Amino acid sequence: YLLGELHRRGEQVPEDRSEATRWYLLAVNEGHTGAMLRLADSSEDKQRLAWLLRAAEAGDPEGMYRYASAHKNREGTP
Repeated sequence: YLLGELHRRGEQVPEDRSEATRWYLLAVNEGHTGAMLRLADSSEDKQRLAWLLRAAEAGDPEGMYRYASAHKNREGTP
């Protein structure tokens, strides 16, 4: 996750969104909810909602809040 953050921000390494995503996906495979939220931030509606749901189901309070807010505001829903 932290390597993804460095690549996303371009700190100590060149800024590279695709490399950041690669590291976030590796972190997600280990259950890192912060990585799920970062992927939600860079995704379109339906995929964004899927990442938020995954974080919420993993027990992440921010994921729960953001998923509920997205539903309340009808973001990513038909």
